[in-house]
Amino acid sequence: MHWNGFTGAIANDSIGLSIGYSGTGWIWVAPDSCVPRYLTNTATSITIPAGTLQPGTTYEAALSYSRMTYSASNAIPHIDVAAFLGKTADFTIKTTGSSSGGRFTIWRVLGNGNFGLKLHGTPGTSYTLLSSTNLSTWNVRMTLPAPFDGSVTFIVPPAAQGPKVFFRARSN
Repeated sequence: MHWNGFTGAIANDSIGLSIGYSGTGWIWVAPDSCVPRYLTNTATSITIPAGTLQPGTTYEAALSYSRMTYSASNAIPHIDVAAFLGKTADFTIKTTGSSSGGRFTIWRVLGNGNFGLKLHGTPGTSYTLLSSTNLSTWNVRMTLPAPFDGSVTFIVPPAAQGPKVFFRARSN
């Protein structure tokens, strides 16, 4: 991906790129020190690794330029303070190709003890959730259609989880 440079960038300026699904948060960000994935303030491009974006999918993206306008380490005892001015360009990315394969984007234990799995797939495609305790025998749990945004949320009750369980989904 390529963009115009940050004109007049200085040492404390930054550039950030975020890509995600509508309403579900970011799936890929740069910079990301946990990966590590770096993006210098003079960068004009970055390579998104193969397989990160699914074929035939529309993503929301944001490219942000930020300039630190104030920084103080003693303004409030034991607290660093910084102020930034920034500009963000929001845009969409549409990948080519087709795929009915889905990808789990969120998995967590819900407040009621159920396990929630969110899958992003192809709108209009149905997905079947399967579970296994040994990775050999797979049991069908449920089948749900992906609506217009391609997101499907599977809710699995605690009794169906067992002491150790693995999940996968398949398109129908």
